[in-house]
Amino acid sequence: MKTISFRDIEPMQSAPGVGRVSQGVTMRRIFGKEDGASFSMRVIEDEPSDELPHGLHAHAWEHQIFVVKGKGIIITEHEKIVVGAGDCVFIPSNELHTIGPRAGTEPFLFVDCISAL
Repeated sequence: MKTISFRDIEPMQSAPGVGRVSQGVTMRRIFGKEDGASFSMRVIEDEPSDELPHGLHAHAWEHQIFVVKGKGIIITEHEKIVVGAGDCVFIPSNELHTIGPRAGTEPFLFVDCISAL
């Protein structure tokens, strides 16, 4: 068993599928292959903004997202939705998408589970 506070994990400088982590975004991989996990759990925190940290992109893994606090936007080629605390999102593999914060007073904080990388 492993327990850890996500704040004790060093933020990632780059991430598979999107490259360099954008300024204003803090991404931490909590569990992954190195822990023997079959999927990776990441905690991502974006500062409030109307800017999207990266454009539409796709990759071979799905996203399972749980929003902890703040408001964000999920954009695919078919829709745009604003999500907030308590919302859950599933983005299938190979679907064009982007995830980003919305202007507000608090960061957009979410937990993201993907295939172990």
